Amino acid sequence: MERWRVGFATQHEAFEWVACSRFYVPGKITDRTSRAKSRAARGMYQAFLRWSDARASTAAENDGQPQVMREAVNREAIIESVNEEALAFFGKREEHGALVQANERRLRLKAMWNGRKVGEWTGGGGTVVGRVMKLLRQTIGEENISQMTEEELKQHVLQAKETVELQLAEEREAREEDQDQEEATDT
Repeated sequence: MERWRVGFATQHEAFEWVACSRFYVPGKITDRTSRAKSRAARGMYQAFLRWSDARASTAAENDGQPQVMREAVNREAIIESVNEEALAFFGKREEHGALVQANERRLRLKAMWNGRKVGEWTGGGGTVVGRVMKLLRQTIGEENISQMTEEELKQHVLQAKETVELQLAEEREAREEDQDQEEATDT
């Protein structure tokens, strides 16, 4: 920041200063966004884009490694470094770890506990799948479901399917009895 505060005698000096940042990756800077037209009138910005493109081309010629590969490696290293620094600086490493674990559990649950998967296991669809999932959420809970192996969950699903099928059969019988009583009353 001291160099920035002093100022720059030329655009080239300013561009070199930007290129010293660990966030600068030659070739990554493009003007392909929806705001490209509004940026077209910004002469210094356009000059920087040309300078950056030339720098990226020169870098690619100098070491022979494909520019895209170098940029990907550089960006990943930069992102990892910045993330670690930010977590340490703000004292959020534990909170971040907990969020990462919660997200991993959520993704695992979503991959294992969804209507498609339950439908495959039960051979059913629609009503059966929905009721099986509702029953297991009520009786076991998603937290416990997320800790099961897929085979354990499948066994619970198949047991719940039997319960749901009995409930559906009882409901059908009750409806039929109601219809029979209505018909008897009507006649």
